[in-house]
Amino acid sequence: MATDYSSLKLEVADFYNRSDLTSVIDSFIDLAEAEMQRRLKLLEFETTTTVAVTSGAGTLPAGFVGARSLSWSANPERILTYLTPDKLNSVNASNPDFVSYYTITGDQIKFANDATGTLNITYMARFTPLSASATTNAIITNHPGAYLSGALKYAAIYCKDLEAATGYQAIFAGEMDQIIADNKDRKYAGSALQVRPG
Repeated sequence: MATDYSSLKLEVADFYNRSDLTSVIDSFIDLAEAEMQRRLKLLEFETTTTVAVTSGAGTLPAGFVGARSLSWSANPERILTYLTPDKLNSVNASNPDFVSYYTITGDQIKFANDATGTLNITYMARFTPLSASATTNAIITNHPGAYLSGALKYAAIYCKDLEAATGYQAIFAGEMDQIIADNKDRKYAGSALQVRPG
C-alpha cells in the first residue's frame, strides 16, 4: 500500500506492469491531484489566520479556496456578511469605522468605506501536492486508494486503454465520494444540521 510519494509511484508502475511509464508517472499523479484539489475540501486543510486590510482591501492567503468564517477585529468582534462586488460598491454606511460587509475579487478581499484594520479569517486552503520534497499529505496518509486509482486512471488514458480508464474512473470517483462523506461526518461530529427559526 502506498504511504508516500515514492511508494505511490512504485505502486502505479507495479499495477500497470510497464517499465516505460516511469518518466510520466509524476504527470498521472499531478492530474489526479488536480481533480482532488477541486473536489476535496477536508478539515485537515482548514486554517485560521489574519489579513491586514488597508484602504478597504487585503490580500487573501496563499492557497485560499473558500472562507468558512470572517470577522472584523474590533470591540466587540464583528461577523462579516458577503455582498456581491456591485452591491458592496453601493453600500454607504453612516459610520465609516463600522465594517460589516465584504466581497472577493481575484485574490483580494474588499470592504466598503476604505476600511483599515485586521480581518480574522478561517478558510479552506489547497492541500500540498506530493513531490520529492513534500512526500506525504493527509490524503495519501488517510486515503491512499484515492491517489492510486486517480493516477491509474490517467495511466490508462495515456496508454489508450479506455476500458481500464473507465474502471479506474469509477473507483476514483467512489474513493472521493467516501472521503467527502467521511469529512462531512467528522465536520459535524454526527450532529444533525438544525434549521434556524425565522
